[in-house]
Amino acid sequence: MKYSLIAAFLLFVFLCMHPSFLRSADQEDDMFAAAQQEITKISQINLEDTSLAQVDVLVLQVQGYLAQGKNCVHAVGQELEQIDTTLAALGEKVTGESREITRERAGLQTQKNQAEVRLAQCRLLTLRATDLDQKLNDIKREVFTRDLFSQGPGFLELVRRPELNLEHWPSAVTSFLLSGNAFFFLKLYHFLLVFLFAGMGLFLGSRIDSLLFQQASQIEQKGFYFDFLRMLSQRKKTFQLLGVLGGVSLSLHFVLKDLQPPSCLPAAVNSIILVLILSGFGKFYGKVLAGEQDNGSVVNFSIVKTIRFQLFAIFSGLLFFVFTSPLSTVLPDTVFLLVRALVVMLWYGILLWVFWLFCSFSRFKVQRRTIRIFLVFVLGGVILAELSGYRILASHILAGTSGTIVLLFLLSLCMFAINEIVGGFGRGRYLWQQTLRKRLGIETSQVFKGLIWTGSLLKLSLVIVFFYCILRLWGLSRIYASTFYDWLVEGFSVGTVTIVPSRVGIGFFILALGWNVVSLAKDKIIRKWLAESELAPSVQDALSTVLGYVGYSLVILLGLSTAGINFSGLAIVAGALSVGIGFGLQNIVNNLVSGLILLFERPIKRGDWVVVGSTEGYVKKISVRSTIIQTFDRSDVIVPNSELISSQVTNMMLQDIRGRVKVAVGVAYGSDTGLVKRLLLEVAEAHPEVITNGTAPHPVVRFQAFGESSLDFELFCHLKDVDKRIDVRSDMHFAIDKSFREHGVEIPFPQRDIHIKSGLHLEGKDESIATAVVGTDPNTAD
Repeated sequence: MKYSLIAAFLLFVFLCMHPSFLRSADQEDDMFAAAQQEITKISQINLEDTSLAQVDVLVLQVQGYLAQGKNCVHAVGQELEQIDTTLAALGEKVTGESREITRERAGLQTQKNQAEVRLAQCRLLTLRATDLDQKLNDIKREVFTRDLFSQGPGFLELVRRPELNLEHWPSAVTSFLLSGNAFFFLKLYHFLLVFLFAGMGLFLGSRIDSLLFQQASQIEQKGFYFDFLRMLSQRKKTFQLLGVLGGVSLSLHFVLKDLQPPSCLPAAVNSIILVLILSGFGKFYGKVLAGEQDNGSVVNFSIVKTIRFQLFAIFSGLLFFVFTSPLSTVLPDTVFLLVRALVVMLWYGILLWVFWLFCSFSRFKVQRRTIRIFLVFVLGGVILAELSGYRILASHILAGTSGTIVLLFLLSLCMFAINEIVGGFGRGRYLWQQTLRKRLGIETSQVFKGLIWTGSLLKLSLVIVFFYCILRLWGLSRIYASTFYDWLVEGFSVGTVTIVPSRVGIGFFILALGWNVVSLAKDKIIRKWLAESELAPSVQDALSTVLGYVGYSLVILLGLSTAGINFSGLAIVAGALSVGIGFGLQNIVNNLVSGLILLFERPIKRGDWVVVGSTEGYVKKISVRSTIIQTFDRSDVIVPNSELISSQVTNMMLQDIRGRVKVAVGVAYGSDTGLVKRLLLEVAEAHPEVITNGTAPHPVVRFQAFGESSLDFELFCHLKDVDKRIDVRSDMHFAIDKSFREHGVEIPFPQRDIHIKSGLHLEGKDESIATAVVGTDPNTAD
């Protein structure tokens, strides 16, 4: 009881130090009242003639109130849990308790009542903000639709306007040069800052150029990545120029950020950078798609094809300048709209020209006609909308088209990177991957197939992100985007089960990556550590296998728990199905248990010479379910572990690798048997694998039998390593044959006499037949 009171007192002190306690109730009431008033004021605004930008401001404001309400609900909920915990620690009121405990309980009850009031206010604020947020998003969608199909002055109407008269051009040009040019407003220290950043960019670009040149000069391999690297190294001044322009752009951003009216100079520099990047990427990417490669290096394009990519890069930079620069505030409206229309039409025309070239490549042969019809339809519609005055619609399609092109390029680049990094490492495609595989102990011919799942999951994640970005790019509502995000992160319910796709994906990714890591660690790292421990090879195999299965089990548990699998529910289901599963998996469980017995008891070990039934060979691998035995003709036989436990197994090398070899030989009748015995013993004792030091019986020669055509002897020898028995027997055969030849001992072979019977006439036959009778029976002799 004493310790409970102390814990309750400390928890009460902690509650008093909470920020929600430090803030006065009046301040919180004022805050909620102000938020409620703002929400009421926003809900009463007439939004029929409101612009899209104003609606966005209101949406951000309401989202702030919504976040405030959710945070309040969370904080007050935690406060109530802590108060309930403290009250539970104090317990119910009992007779004779001290006044301090009664006073503390009453104070906590008061705080709980106040917290419940605040919780109700927070929930009310959250509900009102949520309703208003949905209403504003509906209004935003209506305003967006209204603005999207709003029509401005058309191209022909702009051409007829009097602002295009020649007498207005000098004043317009002078106004543009004075207001749009920042050089008239830059000070000396501004120029110094620009030159400083440009010098830093030049130094960085020079370093990148030198590094690329060094890398490309050492590369002899072929492929997309190496061709691209060689192409970059050949453009020696490109990175220097990009570095200078990047430094100038960055410095102008800081120097001219407060300049009024805004300058077009930063946008112009950024446009030049974009032209340089698109020029290089577009030219090389087109060459790769065309498949015009010669001995691993990209060959030159024709002049017409090169001009297409260069024009596309130039007009892309010009389009970027028109839409990102403050040109609309510098030029007259009529001139700006005409410039915009001309640039958009030219850009779309060149884009169609470039894609027409791409469709002529062999890989687009099947979809060529469909792609071209789609491009003509879309681009024609955009140009028509721009000329007709539907500029917001044209801008929306323009942003969607250019953004889709960029996203497709990034997606293909990321897919290529995954294939080259993940898939390339699995096969050791590049030099750095081969070096890393060598350091990890992976054999050159070994394919790391487990990385296929990791790469596939990464690609699937990229595709999901790509489609989400495409939907957002083409105008997916924030409500739908939020719903998609909630579905992805918070999940959805199927009955009583909640499925969270993001957690499932992360769980599978952890499972695939962890499986690869455990496989690599089990096969290479753990074996290396165990080899340094000077344990017996069989013990090393057993520990490596057990540690590997422990690692696999942990990875599976971690992956399933990350995916949101409820193990308590899984245990109930497993218990309900245990009987049926037990009968169905009886053999599998038997093999698993037998495998564990083999690993720990070790009646057979990897490398042992065993005989199981009609199978004889070496133990190649022992796993939990089965054992692989490699026969002498190098065929792999998979034997279930239960057979190794329940049936008879002959292990030639169980406790001792020494063994015995028997060599049978026959000599002709009349040979000197003593000489034969002496020669056989000399051959045996001369072989280095035969034990002659007394630790095993000495070689012995036995006169076994009088054969049909030979005197049969057998030589018995004990060997140091029974694994070499076949080689030793072969060596002794050669040595015995040589020794017998030198001493005139003849090795006989079976002889047969053939007697031919003639003159036998079979009934019903006119011809005579000769019957060959094999043997030496005197009754059949002539």
